[in-house]
Amino acid sequence: MIEAASVYSHYESLIENSVKDPETDPYRSKYKAICCLNGFLDVMTTFGTIKQGFESSPNELHILCLRAAVLFLVGKLKYETNEAGIAETLLLESLSKASATPDVQKTLQLKLSILNQLGLIYCDLSKHEQAEGVLLEAISLYEETKNMSDKLWCVKDIFYGKIVDQNVSDDNLESENTLTLYYIAQVYQHLGKSSESAKYCSLTLRKQLERGVTDTIYWALNCATLSQYFASRNFFEEARHHLAAASWMMEKISLEVQENNEGLERYHYRLADIQRCWAKYDLLLIDHSWELVQETPVEKHELHFNCPRFPEAEIARFEDVPFQTARTFEEARVIFLHGQKMLNAAKSYYSLEDRATDYFEIVQEHSHLFRSLAKFEIDNGRESKMHRRRIDMLEDILKVMNKTLYLNVAQQIYFELGETYSDLFALKLEKVEALKKLRDHATLPAVVKANQVAEKAIKVFTEFLDLYRDK
Repeated sequence: MIEAASVYSHYESLIENSVKDPETDPYRSKYKAICCLNGFLDVMTTFGTIKQGFESSPNELHILCLRAAVLFLVGKLKYETNEAGIAETLLLESLSKASATPDVQKTLQLKLSILNQLGLIYCDLSKHEQAEGVLLEAISLYEETKNMSDKLWCVKDIFYGKIVDQNVSDDNLESENTLTLYYIAQVYQHLGKSSESAKYCSLTLRKQLERGVTDTIYWALNCATLSQYFASRNFFEEARHHLAAASWMMEKISLEVQENNEGLERYHYRLADIQRCWAKYDLLLIDHSWELVQETPVEKHELHFNCPRFPEAEIARFEDVPFQTARTFEEARVIFLHGQKMLNAAKSYYSLEDRATDYFEIVQEHSHLFRSLAKFEIDNGRESKMHRRRIDMLEDILKVMNKTLYLNVAQQIYFELGETYSDLFALKLEKVEALKKLRDHATLPAVVKANQVAEKAIKVFTEFLDLYRDK
């Protein structure tokens, strides 16, 4: 008789060796594993009972569990060898057998694995509604485990007829749940349910943090990236929470990275990316604040999203960064200064020689911060100075930019520069009109300055159009 445990051991060995398969025969080991498992199924069909390697003879229910486990592994391998249709059929059969077994202790983890694999297949086949259904079922199954006192078996345990290692079994359960959360986040993105996708992305990140993050930099970057969704929907408290968690993680590993000097460049560039996400958060908060200021006065309120928190993250010190909307120039300036600080820090990691595109983008983002803050300024002179500051920084990068190599960026900057001169011209006209009312002798010089600004705007827009003509 064949021992089920030895079959699984052989299967594991083949999967471990599959990474060494030649490019000319990339699925050699996986095909062997499929043959091994199918042979075991044939033996079970022929003899009806199998020697399990434990004292008591296996009952029919355990044989049913074992068949379900084998079908799952074969179905998984069929998917990995690009046979999704066959994989789906095998997995559905596996799920049927596992569901027919009343021994939940043995089959619950197996069913989670099957449902996750089906969800992955349906995603690949663009059957996103079906993927949603099986993954929601997986989430419901996982929730059931919280009220269970019995120790759950993983797939390996079914082959060995006992729990081989409780820690491994528990870890497998949490790993499956993490995959479920990740997969369903992608499904909701495809279905256009962005808020549900964001919710499950955040749950995935929290789960990874609870279990121990393997790639801390990637985790932090994902947190910061998700914050941009929340900020773009005006959920600024949630956006700040995710950005704070990202910054906390980067600070947490900074000493280790610097001491080992491993991945230092990657660390710095990703830190700069997160700092830029902070600046975009600040910009969106200022812009949203201005939109509210322009509306009919209503009771001040903030939007909130029912989003999970990261209790493990020590983020109290980041709570000084505002998430409430600004109503005055002074409040907007606090947000602006934080964004400016983040951009200056990010810019220190880039150079015109190595990361020119990023450098140019940061300068543009800095200009946008000034543009947004200027809307809150009621003094004509101070607002003009802010636009002058924008003009200086934009003209400075145009002086050093290879406009042929960075044509698209050059077009953006020329257009923004033209708009900035136009904004400045509007302010100069306001000043002229105010002086006219006062019959001030300074009216003529003010008109001259306004005309000079208008000429600059025309010149810049002409150069902008020339970039298209020269293409």
